[in-house]
Amino acid sequence: MREDLYRKSHWSNRNKTLAMEPGDENIYIPKPLPEKELTPGIYWGEALQALKRIEDQSIQAVFADPPYFGKQKAFGRTVPNVWEEYSIWTLEWLKEAYRVTKDTGSLYVCCDWSYSGKIQDLIEKAGFITINRITWKRDKGRGALKNWKNNMEDIWFAVKDEEKYHFDVTKVKVKKKVIAPYRDDKGRPKDWLEEDGQKYRLVFLYHPCKEQ
Repeated sequence: MREDLYRKSHWSNRNKTLAMEPGDENIYIPKPLPEKELTPGIYWGEALQALKRIEDQSIQAVFADPPYFGKQKAFGRTVPNVWEEYSIWTLEWLKEAYRVTKDTGSLYVCCDWSYSGKIQDLIEKAGFITINRITWKRDKGRGALKNWKNNMEDIWFAVKDEEKYHFDVTKVKVKKKVIAPYRDDKGRPKDWLEEDGQKYRLVFLYHPCKEQ
């Protein structure tokens, strides 16, 4: 990933989701991989080069959004458009990810639906255990005239040790509007909350295979 991609001043204001204050660039804009020992921070560079410099079982979570198969260019690099080449490269960095992940750690990998199953195979070939396929609904882009608009992408959730991995479900609860706000015999909300006039309950995220 090239640093100049982060510093372009002509990005569209309508396509921006985050705003940075003066000084934030020192924290959030990735820096080139240093020649010395890696210290905590955000870096840009080839994933394999960085992963190979990380100690065994030292990372709690790996989140990977690699260049998608079939793309000609991504972040200034050429993406293999032959599956055999792409799968060899993918398996190589997945094995490195497995090496650096703690027994309590997790892996998340984004991919397109068209080859999602093959990515699961590679994740498991690298040694990980698949827990979920998360379906990410993303309303972006225009529709097509002769097929259905593709507004979903897959994120595979896998772990190194099915018994030891850490997952804090309380951190991923979401607010759901209460349609029928029942009350108990004393008039108190029954399994729901009210805040600023809104009635809701905190629920676990939906099963990834079910529509929200």
